[in-house]
Amino acid sequence: MEWFFFAIAAPVFLAMSNIVDKIMFTRYRHDPFSFQVIMAISNLPFMVGYFFLARPVFDAFSLIAMGVGVLTFFSYVIFNKCMLREEASRVMSLSYLQPIFLLLLGFAVLGESSSLLSILGIFLLICSALLVSYKKIGKKFRLSGDVLKMMIAFDIMVSVSYIIVRWATGFASTPPSPYDMLFWMLCGGQLVAYPFLLASKNTKTAFLKEVRKMSVGGWAFRIFGTAVDLLGFAMLYVALSLNNAAEVSAITAIQPFLVFVYSVMLFKISPKTIQEDLRSISIIQKIAAFILIIIGSWLVVS
Repeated sequence: MEWFFFAIAAPVFLAMSNIVDKIMFTRYRHDPFSFQVIMAISNLPFMVGYFFLARPVFDAFSLIAMGVGVLTFFSYVIFNKCMLREEASRVMSLSYLQPIFLLLLGFAVLGESSSLLSILGIFLLICSALLVSYKKIGKKFRLSGDVLKMMIAFDIMVSVSYIIVRWATGFASTPPSPYDMLFWMLCGGQLVAYPFLLASKNTKTAFLKEVRKMSVGGWAFRIFGTAVDLLGFAMLYVALSLNNAAEVSAITAIQPFLVFVYSVMLFKISPKTIQEDLRSISIIQKIAAFILIIIGSWLVVS
């Protein structure tokens, strides 16, 4: 059950990172692409430290991990766009459609089988996504269609990356260290971040504008967010190396609930720091969706 410890600990830190991201978006109104470049820059001190302390091995798996990093970079640009438009807890709930795609990809790529309970779990996850996608606008509930579509694209891209990591660290005859995989994944993000920044005039302009706005405290807060994000991802990659991706994803389904709890706590302390809809109908809606996510995710891996 070692994998369970890492899988349950990962969302504790990843949820903190989500809150930092949402605060940064609320305060600075970052452009989604330039924000991802800022994230890449904040990764550098940790990457340099790991390189000199751990001396990661460069091999074929490193190239695969760098490809995962490129995929991850663009998937989180989509995620950033959603964070700009919606509350953090609502966005994170939509991210837990991932067990659906992990189940399908696990069967197609890794030969992992499914059951009737898994199909029922998929149905509950779809219901949770639809439930949390409805917002009360005026007197009517309307579906946040654009955000739902973007988060489905995000979920597919992240699921593909998880399956690749699971295959490399769990199925290869000489599997790489999950920490080395994470390092080379970050290198892939670095490779795509700066060329994209230089190639896109709009992104470059937005990036320079936002860097000028950020104070020393803002950068320190960003680096703190990156630290807890990397810690969460390290635990996630270790869990993926020890068990199948669908089960790991099911355990980490507590992340949306933790984001909601952190958001409520922060909103009570400093209402202007983060945006969160705390109307009774919205809270009931989110709690119902979280319950469906947890039940559905467990059924997927039963």
